[in-house]
Amino acid sequence: MKLNFANLRLALAFVALATTLLLVLAQWGPVPIDREHQTLSPTFLLAFAGFAWLAFACFTGFVAPRFEAVDVVPNRVRDALNTFTEGLLLIDEQERIVLANDAFAQMIEQQPSRLLGKRASGLRWVCSHDAGIHDFPWMRVLDHHESGKPLGDHSSEQLLRYQMRNGQLRFMAVTAARVRSARDQSRGVLATFRDVTHVEEERADMERMLAVLRANRKEISDRNRELEKLASHDALTDCFNRRSFMAQLNHSFDAAIGRSGNLSCLMFDNDHFKNVNDTYGHSVGDEVLRRVSRTLKDAFDDEGLVCRYGGEEFCVALPGVALEEASQKAEAARKSIEAIRLDDPAELRLTASIGVTDLTFKAPSPQAMIDQADKCLYAAKSQGRNQVVVFDDEIDRLSIDSLKARHTPTSLPELSQEIPFHAAMGLVSALAYRDTATASHCRRVANLCVTAAARLLDQRSTYVLEMAALLHDIGKIALPDDILQKPGPLTPDQWRLIAKHHRIGVEIVSGTFHNAELCEIVRTHPAYYGGRSLIADMPSGKKIPLAARLLTIADTYDVIVTDRPHRKGRSHDEAVAELRRCAGKQFDPILVEHFIATLQSCPESSNTRQAVSRQTALQIGLQIEHLAEAIDNRNLGELQQLASRLIAMAQHHSLDDIVQTSERLQDMAAEPQVRWLRILETTQKLLGLCRSTQSAFVNDPSDPPPPGDDNQVVDPATSTLGADK
Repeated sequence: MKLNFANLRLALAFVALATTLLLVLAQWGPVPIDREHQTLSPTFLLAFAGFAWLAFACFTGFVAPRFEAVDVVPNRVRDALNTFTEGLLLIDEQERIVLANDAFAQMIEQQPSRLLGKRASGLRWVCSHDAGIHDFPWMRVLDHHESGKPLGDHSSEQLLRYQMRNGQLRFMAVTAARVRSARDQSRGVLATFRDVTHVEEERADMERMLAVLRANRKEISDRNRELEKLASHDALTDCFNRRSFMAQLNHSFDAAIGRSGNLSCLMFDNDHFKNVNDTYGHSVGDEVLRRVSRTLKDAFDDEGLVCRYGGEEFCVALPGVALEEASQKAEAARKSIEAIRLDDPAELRLTASIGVTDLTFKAPSPQAMIDQADKCLYAAKSQGRNQVVVFDDEIDRLSIDSLKARHTPTSLPELSQEIPFHAAMGLVSALAYRDTATASHCRRVANLCVTAAARLLDQRSTYVLEMAALLHDIGKIALPDDILQKPGPLTPDQWRLIAKHHRIGVEIVSGTFHNAELCEIVRTHPAYYGGRSLIADMPSGKKIPLAARLLTIADTYDVIVTDRPHRKGRSHDEAVAELRRCAGKQFDPILVEHFIATLQSCPESSNTRQAVSRQTALQIGLQIEHLAEAIDNRNLGELQQLASRLIAMAQHHSLDDIVQTSERLQDMAAEPQVRWLRILETTQKLLGLCRSTQSAFVNDPSDPPPPGDDNQVVDPATSTLGADK
């Protein structure tokens, strides 16, 4: 039967106090109780007794739980529990350990006797920050009993971590069950501990392996998506490539046909994209494509498919969008493309021609639908570019070839291939490097020829004449420096060498440019109108090309009026008199009078010059070709585009005259009532301003022209104009 330990402690305390008093009295022996002779202080007796009682209470508090534990669990039960391989703790109602079997003591590497009386939650458990004492399995069982809640006799298995003295963690699976007496009274909790450290380590290893597998799977998935994107998207623009686009377009087409829905198709083409590559280089062209594709994706990615169809062309499919709405979206995209600005070159302006169609026109296949939009695209180009054209029955009757012919220039592209402007300027720059005076002379002669040809030749022929004037003395590039730089008269031997420069120049021009008209002008310009030329096999009279007759008059006039190191240039009146004196013999008399009248009507035309760099001069010079083409072909759309481009270039380089004239031309080309005469006059003025920048190829425009900058080797005063320099 269990003893009442609290009563035992109290009794022992009284026994200790009584014993203390008896010992004190025995020390003093039998003394009479006489208060007058009493020598032992009562205070001392009480203090001593209290100290003895306190020491005894502490001793019994330390020893009693062990006696209680021994008394609670009989030896036979303790021996039986020690046979279990699982760790066991018998815990009383105050959470004190009453019994710990050998298996549990071995798990935590401690003696069983050292665990008795300790609180089970006070062991070296490692808990999370938010866990409390009542989260232990045995505490939940005890808490359920105290609160009177049902189903509190057992707890589910819970994983606990125990930190060993060496710092390692041991994982234990713990369950707890209530222990009851024969009278069904709660006597505490029995907790079982199963060492699952190796299982947890294997699980941790498995989780690490699974994490690696998941990471590898994600990497493989990302790589597959990347490969799929590379296979389905254009690398430069990040739009769908043609193969992927056609697969998705086929699906959208079938879906729209199957549910009687709609599908719109838009074709985009960047206007003048070849010129962008030729003028600014392919890196700028690539950036243009990236910016245009980004604009189209921003406009259509949410509701359609954007594809780089080929080169500078893009195709957009819009499922569920009708023709009118698609046309509005195309116009908004056109304006967005027109608003694109690049940092370098800042003057570049972009436009796009767009064709639109939908299923209304009964296209039998997706490719036929694209062909319809392509027809509209070519129609937009033939009508001046930078616009949206919607498919209709009239366009359906046209063929792609006829639409291409309507917008393909007929003259200047061939001319540009035969007389590339940059190639001609390259020869002029090379001549300027050898002899700046001769190159400057060629530029002035070209300006005079262009001025004199204003009412005689169309712009195409004027361009050829200008190139011939720039190159008519190119043969001097082969002459030695002692002749080119000689300040005085030439010797007979030097004259014979000079005579060869014309033949050399003709060979250079004919070998560089494949244009018969240009070569004939350069070859025949020294011919005498009256016959008996100094060079053999030359035509005479009207058989000399008109442009060559103009060139020789302008050439001679500039030689006469230009200062020379050994003489001053003659006046304009003297030059005019000399031209008239030789009219009929060396020059066409009618053209002489026309030339003189032209100079008198615009005397400043040969002297005006715009100061720009060679790169800028080349960019502006390239526009001369296209302006000549556009005005001869009466192409208003082309004129507007060229004017817009020149405005951007001129604004960037502060060429105000070109800006103002280009703006006037742009406004005239946009008027509903076209007045071609005014457009022609404004275009000619703009061409003159563009040509005034070309002096950059013969000298530095930032330096003023030195006096006597034309060091010609022939003195017309001594040759009586009979020899051509």
